[in-house]
Amino acid sequence: MGIRFGIVGLFCMSFLFLPVSRGSVLLRLIDIPFEHATRYHVWLGHLTMALFTLHGLCYVISWSLAGRLIEEMIRWKEIGVANLAGVISLAAGLLMWMTSLHPVRQRFFELFFYTHQLYVVFVVFLVLHVGDSVFSIAAGSVFLFMLDRFLRFWQSRAKVDIVSAACHPCGTMELVFSKPASLRYNALSFIFVQVRELSFLQWHLFSVSSSPMDGRYHISILIKALGTWTDNLKSIITDVEEKTRSNCGSDQSQRITASIEGPYGHESPYHLMYENLILVAGGIGISPFLAILSDVIHRVEQGMPCEPRNVLVLWSVKKSTELSLLSAVDAQSISSSVSDKLHLDIQAFVTQEIEPPLVRTFTQLFSSLFYP
Repeated sequence: MGIRFGIVGLFCMSFLFLPVSRGSVLLRLIDIPFEHATRYHVWLGHLTMALFTLHGLCYVISWSLAGRLIEEMIRWKEIGVANLAGVISLAAGLLMWMTSLHPVRQRFFELFFYTHQLYVVFVVFLVLHVGDSVFSIAAGSVFLFMLDRFLRFWQSRAKVDIVSAACHPCGTMELVFSKPASLRYNALSFIFVQVRELSFLQWHLFSVSSSPMDGRYHISILIKALGTWTDNLKSIITDVEEKTRSNCGSDQSQRITASIEGPYGHESPYHLMYENLILVAGGIGISPFLAILSDVIHRVEQGMPCEPRNVLVLWSVKKSTELSLLSAVDAQSISSSVSDKLHLDIQAFVTQEIEPPLVRTFTQLFSSLFYP
């Protein structure tokens, strides 16, 4: 029975690594972005570890009844099954499994993240436990994952030039990165960002707030200071801005060393396939919708294929200063002919002010475009 649990567990493991290969050709062919495919990795992970745990328990019970538990657990055969390697692999797997449970992952994400790097120990000692011939059942997906991981590591080694880094009146930061013209993305994309002045290990995910129609050589994101990493980044940007003002002509990007992994996301621009769009956002959640708005406006202006003709944006913010984020959509540069083809309606709700001081400015900037 224990052997059967192990074999079925290996079969499940043969699919375990496929959903977390971010650049997988298989996921691109079926147009499933890896962030959606991750749920299958979670389900397969639970099933795989449950089967491997039952596999181990069957042998532990059998060895205990025979009175040779310790002797069997530390046995390492050069030919055949190495029991000690299996114990080490199972221990690493159980540690990853326990820290990946939702209550633990939600409260201690860094513990979950760093513990999950034990997958290397788990896989290596699993190979030593069962042998290469048996492990070949799952070897294909592991190889594809390791290839994807190597390519992502190679991409992330390169430094990216920061065209500009600024803080909006609401405290939200805007980073604009340079990119090669050959790097394609759409308004639904997101990227992982590393700032080496803050950490060599931490990569944070952000939605792209710019449209590929905004320019071929840059990509931008919006970041709200909500934690230690973002607070420290805001301090660096603020210091650089102050030094830039005091020393005219200095380059504010010199003190920020960034790397990017991605972009990732849907291959198909779904926001361009529907005549009516309703976009609902709260606070910094407006970021991907700014990219969508810019993309739609530019496409309509340039006569490119674009289905949306009615766009309603419902946006809730705490303070009126957050309305300044709408400046990412350059309304003043849009020709008046766009309003004949596209009806845009942005309804912003300020929840913690009685008389928002920026409502008049907001209306002046956008009423002529969004209410034809």
